[in-house]
Formats: sequence, structure tokens, C-alpha cells
Amino acid sequence: MSGEATEEKEGVFSFVPETAFADGFYVLTAVATDEAGNAGGRSGEAKVEVDTLAPGVPLLYVPSLTKENMPEIGGTAEAGSKVKVKIGSIEFGPVVVSPDGGYSITPSTALADGTHLVIAKATDLAGNTSAASSARSMVIDTVAPVAPTLEGRKLGKESKPTLRGTAEAGSKVTIYKGELVKDNILGEVFANSVGRYEFVPREGFADGAHLIRATAMDEAGNVSVASGLFSMKVDTAPPAVPVLTVESPTNESRPEIKVVAEAGSVVTVFSGGSPLSGEATEEKEGVFSFVPETAFADGFYV
Repeated sequence: MSGEATEEKEGVFSFVPETAFADGFYVLTAVATDEAGNAGGRSGEAKVEVDTLAPGVPLLYVPSLTKENMPEIGGTAEAGSKVKVKIGSIEFGPVVVSPDGGYSITPSTALADGTHLVIAKATDLAGNTSAASSARSMVIDTVAPVAPTLEGRKLGKESKPTLRGTAEAGSKVTIYKGELVKDNILGEVFANSVGRYEFVPREGFADGAHLIRATAMDEAGNVSVASGLFSMKVDTAPPAVPVLTVESPTNESRPEIKVVAEAGSVVTVFSGGSPLSGEATEEKEGVFSFVPETAFADGFYV
């Protein structure tokens, strides 16, 4: 092999071949010849692999959007090579690529919220370094949205009342009955581009009082604190048939009419199928008094 071995220090020589090796595996031996021309025995074999080819550009996968400020970043590269990942100006790694070609790196320091450009390079066992991967954009958002608002009718006859409110645009609003646990979820709906949402439950509420609250989750997965409690009452049962009494005959053209009906209800008195003008007032629980605003002419009335 052409080239000259130089003695760097007593008994220690360095040899660089004049002709480059092609990539591949080689077995090397050495023979020492003294100044008198005597040649010694051949050394033991040394095996060397020459590899001048850089590994392929690693593939890079980044989570985006993510609420994690130390997100796991992964990809594939030449098995056994070492991969370094650069996020902005900060370099992380290296990590050794597994035999199946996979790798993952988790930043050792928290990243700020915002957009980060990420690249990766692989270096093989021979020290050849690949070109950089294409830059990937990674957006980190660790800030939870503000609590949504929750509105609706506080008392209604609909078993599936419409609930509405405001939340971060594009966020997913989860509606709960009572405590914020999975079993209490009534359903989910997305806030529109201007931050409004409407929700109608799939199943009707039972008659009675209900406490409702809501949370909002943004696209990164951050969940808000709960809205304030919204108290509502559903009443789908009609009141009992009222009992009406009036003195007859009477010399009053605007006679007082007594009605017994469900407490708190609105009582309407009819004559001949038409409602009479006037307002029934509840004198005591379930007992109403009604005096028509317009006087009756003499005659019979139902």
C-alpha cells in the first residue's frame, strides 16, 4: 500500500494511505523493518470499514398544535445513527436511532408559547452527517381559554331547552349536569367563529330543578375553568283543570269570579270561547279572583 508511516513518538507510528479506499470492508496488517533492513513478522489483522456516505435525511414528526411545552418529537432515520434536533436556536440530543429506524427526543427545557421551527440531522457511526431535514412548524399553546358563559330559560315547559353562550372561537364546549365528571356530560358543541354556541340536549330533562355548567377546550387541548352554575327548572306537566265559581244570578255587570287553580299559574277566563279582558290575581295560594274589565249586558253567560 503506497504511503509512508511516520514515527510520531518512540515506537508509535502513523500511516495515511496515499490512495483513497473505496467504501467497504478491509483487513489491514503491518510489517516493521529496522534501519539495517531486517523485516519483522506480520502483525495481527485489523479490520476496518470505510464509509464516506452521509446517512439519508431523517424524517421528522412534530405535534402542532400542542399544549405541552416539552413535547415529544419523533421520526425515522438510519438505524444506529445519532439524531440531533434543533428547535429555533436550541439543539437537543443526540439520541441513538433504534434498530427499527425510530427515534424520539423530548426537550430538556420548557419552550415558550408560540411558533417554533424544528429541524433534525443524523450522524452515522462513521461520523458522516446528513443534510438537515425540512423545517417543521410547531405551535405551542399552554394558555387555557376563559370560562364560557351559559344562558337559557330559567323556567320552561320544554324538556330539551336550548342552552347558549359565549366561548373562545373554535373551542369545544362541554355541557355538564352538576359536577364536572364524565358521567354528567350532556353533550358537546363547538363555538363558531365569533365565539357563540347553542346546545340542545339529546335527551330531555326530567321535570324539576337542574344545575348546569360548561367548560371550553381550545384546539391545543387546554381546558378552561367551569362557567358559573346555571339553575333552571323544567315543568312539562299541565296544571290541573281549574274550578270556577261565580254568584248567579247577580246584579253586578262586572261580577267577581273565583277560580281555584295551580298556585303561581296564569289564569285566563273565557266566555263563549273567547278570553275576557282582565287579570286574575292570586289572593292566596291557589285561589284567584277575576273581575272582567268590560261589563256584561243582562243575560246568560257560560
